Amino acid sequence: MSTALLERELADWDGRSKAAIESIYERSKERRGFVAAVIALAVRVEFAVGATWLLKRHLEDGGKLVPAQSDRLFEHLGALEAWEARLHVLQSLPHLRIREAHVPAVERLARDGIASERPFVRAWAYSGFCELANEYPEFTAEAERLLEQARGDEAASVRARVRRIEKARAKRRRSE
Repeated sequence: MSTALLERELADWDGRSKAAIESIYERSKERRGFVAAVIALAVRVEFAVGATWLLKRHLEDGGKLVPAQSDRLFEHLGALEAWEARLHVLQSLPHLRIREAHVPAVERLARDGIASERPFVRAWAYSGFCELANEYPEFTAEAERLLEQARGDEAASVRARVRRIEKARAKRRRSE
């Protein structure tokens, strides 16, 4: 799939219609070069929201990224301006391997998300910080502290996400 074709499709998307972005995904997901095109567009401000949604969906469907694709995404995290694009990447973290070189960028994304005014972004930022702690134990104590703090002072929707995070962490510890 050419980046130009996906670019045209995302340019025509209104930025809100889930049915329309789903349709783009369904038409494009099997095309050769789809993931490369998505990554190329995810780092461009005008296409980041749609492209990161497509990436998230690809990963949720069991798709993978090669290391060079993950590297490009993580290297451009700081350029993601739209809260929706940041949210999509936070939601994608459970499906991505965070290489040591990208720890600072992922840490910044999660910390910025925890400070967001948007509860849904905060909820997924806590999750993202815990994903970082899963791969890099030096973040475990702080992740636990953040979750404890969130249980006390966060919005109900964020606390619900925190409970799911804690349940998953407990299950993971039992299986180790």
